[in-house]
Amino acid sequence: MYRNYFMDKLNTSLSEIVIIASEDTHYSIPKAANLLMLDWLKIPVDFETRNIDAFSLENIIINAKKREKNILL
Repeated sequence: MYRNYFMDKLNTSLSEIVIIASEDTHYSIPKAANLLMLDWLKIPVDFETRNIDAFSLENIIINAKKREKNILL
């Protein structure tokens, strides 16, 4: 499990690790994030094309880094 790898090898804490996935992601992703005690950042998608909103993705990553989320999965 990468969570454990980052915690053991890179000396990170759970609060520094986050999962980034689109709002269309499979329901198992937020469920796994919950079980692993990781934050899940939901990226909006275009209603028609279902493409990830690149502007929102960039803003979410910038804000995550500001909140000291150093490991983005």
